[in-house]
Amino acid sequence: MIPDPSNFNPALREQIMSEAQKRRDQVKLDEKSIEPMRKLMMEDYKRFIFNGSEERLRSFLKKENPEINDEELGQTLEYIKKRNEEDPLAMLHPSSPGESGGQITMSHLSPNLELGMFLAQATGSFVLTNHPYRWSEICSSVNYFYGNYQSPWERIASHITNFDMDFIQYLDPKDFSLALKDGELRYMRVAFRNIWNAVQSEQPSSPSQVDYLINEIDLAKEKMNISINKFVKRRNEFYKEVRVARTKGKLSSKIAPAGHSTSAVYRMLLAHAGHEKYLKALPLSFFVEYDNIKMK
Repeated sequence: MIPDPSNFNPALREQIMSEAQKRRDQVKLDEKSIEPMRKLMMEDYKRFIFNGSEERLRSFLKKENPEINDEELGQTLEYIKKRNEEDPLAMLHPSSPGESGGQITMSHLSPNLELGMFLAQATGSFVLTNHPYRWSEICSSVNYFYGNYQSPWERIASHITNFDMDFIQYLDPKDFSLALKDGELRYMRVAFRNIWNAVQSEQPSSPSQVDYLINEIDLAKEKMNISINKFVKRRNEFYKEVRVARTKGKLSSKIAPAGHSTSAVYRMLLAHAGHEKYLKALPLSFFVEYDNIKMK
């Protein structure tokens, strides 16, 4: 939704690339971080195979399974065609290998840490990611120079760690816009906005504010689950062409007194934010870990 500002600002791009270069030797990927990348790679590979011409698909299938008969081959081709039609990211026309019809597939974990924090602080937003490696980077940017100081917001952060939630994802932006207009999916968004506004201050406005915010999150979760159940049922009964994906997941958060910040990002904000109302540090960040998505 927001274009990469480094595409229009060469100086900012050079700073971001320089900072990323400094961190390159520190990158250590474990199996949990690699797994999402592997899934994306296999999905791209599947689309590459499925998007071939019928002749190429026949040749591929016979090579992979020499024992396949004509009837099984025809059924498999029909299945592939159907899957392609259901895939919103699949190309509409078959690809042709070679100079005239070849394609290059590239993967990016974008924006990187510095650019993500720059955009969040410049726009007054919190950071949300679903990638384990990016989350480890975000957590490493938390400032801990308060020593043994106990944040008054720690109970909220602990409560929203491994927090079980239901999520609903629309495969058509028009359906998503209608859902937002209904207002039934607003509860969790409102609860998070209230937490975001609260943690801008180092101390709660009243002794009961933390309890109120925790209770609001729990109530929002219950209301969201009811709304999702109603919405999925209603859509499937009356609008069968509408495709939604429902999944369970876990939400985790970091709320730090001094927030997330790096000296490099702060220098970028001074030079390139274009205003002085940017956040000096990010007090709140979220990580969402989805289970397997199931079509409804």
